[in-house]
Amino acid sequence: MMDPSTVFLVDDDIFSADEARMMTQEEQLSTIQPRPMDEILYIASVVAQRHLPVDVVNNVLEFAGVLLAFQTETTELRRGRNDMNEDYLQLQLPTVEELEVPPGVDVSKCSLLVADCESKDQGWATDAREHNGTYRHSSSWCEVAVTSPTAEGERRETARVPFYPNLRAGRNFRHHRKYFDRSSGLLEHIKLGDCVSIVLRSQYPGWTNTANYGKLAVCFAVELKDNFSFVDIPFPSGSVLEEETAGPSIPCCLQ
Repeated sequence: MMDPSTVFLVDDDIFSADEARMMTQEEQLSTIQPRPMDEILYIASVVAQRHLPVDVVNNVLEFAGVLLAFQTETTELRRGRNDMNEDYLQLQLPTVEELEVPPGVDVSKCSLLVADCESKDQGWATDAREHNGTYRHSSSWCEVAVTSPTAEGERRETARVPFYPNLRAGRNFRHHRKYFDRSSGLLEHIKLGDCVSIVLRSQYPGWTNTANYGKLAVCFAVELKDNFSFVDIPFPSGSVLEEETAGPSIPCCLQ
């Protein structure tokens, strides 16, 4: 039986792989602490006291992991079935208006998406048995999709990418994690107001995809423009800091 705390790190090559790499304890302990907007701006004002250009301040914030983050998770048991194409978990991002972004601040750059899902297939496969116990030729898998609002008030899908396949004919749930960074091409499609989803997929009779955990975290860089004013930026209120400290951190494996 696999340790329930075991997390398998996947990349784009997982669909042709024999096995996924288990994350080390050090990697799992590496996190980004979510911060509210006023705390990020206060940190920026402290950095700016070094008389650095605005673009340098922006780079320092992003590289230090001082990001505006949104996340959600579920422990729902979603039982698998044939021909699945179902949203398992959705993260609705707020709009710029809902965030009340201050003048001179740009929050359009998505810097990181972390997706976690724990799932399994039906636990058996009679065809191509030589691939059983690997990630090859699995007919149940997960994807990450992005939908954006239209001018008509509807939603349309703007991006969909593979996440990972289930271990073929695996009887036990496996927790997989993938980091989507700027090199993935997915982040350029994610903006405030969008909805990001983990999608459960299965194909062909007999193949199912059952999930019992999912988590999504999306991080945006807070970029200051040349016209941003650091005057009268207050120290973040204690209530905000206490609330933020109590919030869950976001896994961020150092690449």
